[in-house]
Amino acid sequence: MKQTMIVIGGLSAWFAILVRFAWWETMPGLLPCVIVWALSALWLYAFIASASSPWSLLSRWTVAIGLPLNATVTIANGGLMPVVGMTDDAHSIWVPATEAHVFLALADHVQYWGLSIGDGFIFGGIALAILGWAVTKARTSLTAQVVAQTASIAAITVLLSGCITPHKEVNGQYTKPAKTEERSVFGTNHGFARLERCDVEKEPWFFWFERDFKNCRLLTAAEQAEWEGDQSRGAGPEIVGAAIVGGSIGAGVAASGGAKATATGSATAVNIANQAVNVKGRR
Repeated sequence: MKQTMIVIGGLSAWFAILVRFAWWETMPGLLPCVIVWALSALWLYAFIASASSPWSLLSRWTVAIGLPLNATVTIANGGLMPVVGMTDDAHSIWVPATEAHVFLALADHVQYWGLSIGDGFIFGGIALAILGWAVTKARTSLTAQVVAQTASIAAITVLLSGCITPHKEVNGQYTKPAKTEERSVFGTNHGFARLERCDVEKEPWFFWFERDFKNCRLLTAAEQAEWEGDQSRGAGPEIVGAAIVGGSIGAGVAASGGAKATATGSATAVNIANQAVNVKGRR
């Protein structure tokens, strides 16, 4: 029964992801929205039914609180997610909140990093799942050092995720790229970019996102000509590959050598990841 729930949960999750990115976010509407949340509900049922420990059950019920909250606000607003404090034009399913929208307390809020209450429960459930896994492994075969090494791989991967790096001008404004894309799920993506000058009310602590910029105006052709193009590729693929390869080595060796061997394999994963960053460089 448990194995069946895992299969059902996995299939429904993949279909929900496919419908979301291939249909709902490209052609926002109520029908794809309802389908995504229906598949998510099926995944959630199987997810909870296959829980095997108190930690996993707690984390999954926490996620179970967040998903219905996000479903409520998007379905009630015709398949769109209102964003309180958003001043830019609509982007995919995210639109500036107006008086016509309902359940705005459950909507995304710019002042809370663009997250909703439902997002908070979902991320909280994920954090509990990671914490539960770390505690369980620490009690069995993994040492605290190995848990820290594994967490370092995840941290590096997050830090290498895409972000915006604007240029601060002497007048306090910022120049950043403005890009539009035509995306295809299975084909080639096309994009066009220009530079724009923006105001910033408050500088973020860590990463820059589109919501941090206000009153953006495109640079003139003469101003644009003063800039030279540049590009590089992020080291994210190498980091993920290193984590997979190193983790596989650790799992294989642990099967024959115990906790010490697992620590050796995990250390190998970190070393591979570090080598990948040193070779490819940071964007």
